[in-house]
Amino acid sequence: MKAFKYRIYPDKKSAELLEQWFGQSRFVWNYYLHKRTVTYKDTGKGLSYNDIAKDLTQLKKQPEYSWLSECPSQALQQTLKHLDSAFKDFFSRGKGYPTFKSKKHSTSSLHFPQGFKILNKHIKLPKLSKPIRIKFHRGIKGNIRSVVITKTTAGHYYASILTDYEPRQLPKTKAKVGIDLGLKHFLITSDGSKYNMPHFINKSQAKITKLQRKLSRKQKGSNNRNKVRLKIAKLQEHIANQRKDFLHKLSTGLIRKYDLIATETLCVKGMIRNHKLAKHIANASWSTFLTMLEYKAKWYGRTILSVDRFAPTSKMCNNCGYIKQDLKLSDRTVTCPACGETYDRDINAAKNILTFATVGATGS
Repeated sequence: MKAFKYRIYPDKKSAELLEQWFGQSRFVWNYYLHKRTVTYKDTGKGLSYNDIAKDLTQLKKQPEYSWLSECPSQALQQTLKHLDSAFKDFFSRGKGYPTFKSKKHSTSSLHFPQGFKILNKHIKLPKLSKPIRIKFHRGIKGNIRSVVITKTTAGHYYASILTDYEPRQLPKTKAKVGIDLGLKHFLITSDGSKYNMPHFINKSQAKITKLQRKLSRKQKGSNNRNKVRLKIAKLQEHIANQRKDFLHKLSTGLIRKYDLIATETLCVKGMIRNHKLAKHIANASWSTFLTMLEYKAKWYGRTILSVDRFAPTSKMCNNCGYIKQDLKLSDRTVTCPACGETYDRDINAAKNILTFATVGATGS
């Protein structure tokens, strides 16, 4: 399955209806999250999706909740399915307990499994009298399964069209590479290439710092404060899009070039505990990049191998195997005491990652 995301531009009337539907979907999520929690505490038994779906049908018949019928029924049913999935993930996968949704802090969304139509330059949604203009910046591949409409905190609307897309396998290159992720350089390869995060992202983050200072001086609840808040939200979304574009292009380039990519397993949560580097590590988006590599490798028939994070990839000389125990973070160029080889710390680490990964895979 693959999602194709496009910007949509609803008119004033359509936007107002979408806002109402977002609110009704949010209410249904919060109402049944509370009901499932209370029921479990009182009886020791949970409620299934079928239980709450039947209850929702009866709830809409009550006069005080009749306004829930204004929202397409399938969208509310999908909200219940997402809630049920969140509970299943909590019990079976150890994920966090489902939380209540807020209009201020949660991304609004509506899931339409059917009843929509994709037109030439518009998308038609159930219960909307007028189609919404959509910007198709790329073609849709595969059979369309469903559509998710979202509104970001910056006030932008998007349509994510989910399809059963099957990518073509890329031709084999017989090339392999080890990659090391860092802060000074975002990515370093075992063949000596270095990639930096684009400078325009740092410029945008400097603008956010100025706007946040300006926001702190505005009176809480004032229109001027809300205007600055909206500017910050739009800029944050712009930065996220810039970073995502960079990560997609870099990950796709590596997948096309190499048959085998060796990476190091990272514990980002533990690394963020270092308060001096926490912000830089979070901005680097290492986990997002590795996730992109993994699913693109599955799509295009590539192999991803991971090395344990405790392997001495930085301390070990790739030439002779000597481990330099007193290596400091500030040591960027290292001379091996054993063989006298002088090497770049990051490139050496990338070479070791490839060595550890391939040796572990072959068992030699």
